[in-house]
Amino acid sequence: MAVSAWTASTSFSLGDIRRATSDQVTGLFFKCTTAGTSLGSEPDWPTDIGSTVTDNNVVWTAISSVYEELS
Repeated sequence: MAVSAWTASTSFSLGDIRRATSDQVTGLFFKCTTAGTSLGSEPDWPTDIGSTVTDNNVVWTAISSVYEELS
């Protein structure tokens, strides 16, 4: 499953899944749990599954990067 990288100043819908723009040691993906528009700069992504980060008015929740857990 190919997951697109996060993008700045973009409208995201509930349930969208993105990855960080650069490789992270954790390999986590992030699910949009509150829809909205992202900031102009990438947030500091959480490193634990279930943790959240607010990106302007979008809330991202860290999820597994294992395909079976995403589907």
